[in-house]
Amino acid sequence: MVVDASTDDTPARIKKVAEEEGLNLNLIHMGIPLDSLMRDTETHVYHSNVGLRCTRYRWVVIWDADVIAYTSGPNDIMQLKRFLLNLDPKIFYRVNLGFLYLDGDLFHIGPWGFRIRREVFAFTWAPVLSFITLESLRR
Repeated sequence: MVVDASTDDTPARIKKVAEEEGLNLNLIHMGIPLDSLMRDTETHVYHSNVGLRCTRYRWVVIWDADVIAYTSGPNDIMQLKRFLLNLDPKIFYRVNLGFLYLDGDLFHIGPWGFRIRREVFAFTWAPVLSFITLESLRR
């Protein structure tokens, strides 16, 4: 499943790649114009919760569209799949996934000068899961 809130031609590109690669992808396009998902925590949380409500699988992997998933070699994405599926199914997990930061990727640099990455992790789904903002905890 792909939850997308872009205002460009991303939905058409996702559909095209899915067709070309024979992928069974469910695309949820929010169609809400946003200045920046990374600066709008409440919108990011909302979109993440839409994805959680629509999932049908035990494992959820969240990453941004600029993550590169290798399909061969020592970093093959299938290694992640095998790793996750071999974990004890009676336990709930959150797994941080390593990735490469690209210098000059200004979109993911916050106002404090450090990199913002919220989306590169995997976790086991449960019906009671939801994302929340820090502000909602303070209320």
